[in-house]
Amino acid sequence: MYFNYETGIVLVSLLFSIAINFLVKSILFKLDIKCEILLTRSI
Repeated sequence: MYFNYETGIVLVSLLFSIAINFLVKSILFKLDIKCEILLTRSI
C-alpha cells in the first residue's frame, strides 16, 4: 500500500510537470504569434 501510494505521488507529479510544460509552451507559442502579428501591423 505504501509503495503504491509513493509511486502514485511520483506519477502525479510527473504528469503535473509535463502538463505545466505543455501549457507554458503553448502560451508562449500563442504570445509569439500575437507579437509577430503586432509587429507586422506596426510596420
